Amino acid sequence: MALIAGGHTFGKSHGAADPSKYVGPAPEAAPLEEQGLGWRNSFRTGKGPDTIGAGPEGAWTNAPTTWDHSYFQILFKYDWQKTKSPAGAYQWTPKDQALDTFVPDAHDPDKTHAPMMFTTDMSLKMDPTYLVRENEGPTHAQIYLKYITLFYHSFDLYVVMFWSS
Repeated sequence: MALIAGGHTFGKSHGAADPSKYVGPAPEAAPLEEQGLGWRNSFRTGKGPDTIGAGPEGAWTNAPTTWDHSYFQILFKYDWQKTKSPAGAYQWTPKDQALDTFVPDAHDPDKTHAPMMFTTDMSLKMDPTYLVRENEGPTHAQIYLKYITLFYHSFDLYVVMFWSS
């Protein structure tokens, strides 16, 4: 939960086009001169708005360069529908069309988009293991703090164990 919420509070996902058409082999399978440079992307410029990553395309919040709790607010406030990105990956967009202009474009100040979520984000809302409604317990911020603290404590412990062995 902490990794999802932390990673999806800040930034965006890149899925500008179909990776099967534009992304080269994995770096370790690429020709020697391309190894260590990541996946080759031949879609337009291959960077910025033309970046192809995991497949889903878009930002989770309307302030993707701000560290705040808007990720949880947006996730829990709206109803979502399963859609596909320009790359053909499944993602979730709000059913409320008023949000179609909610998120500023990362590269063009004259463009806006709807927020999007991954299926893993939807699990935080739909799976009873994670679901805590505001009337039933701690706030989303308190839940996030609990899980991010547990994650970092576990990570620190792993690092100490790894480096001391």
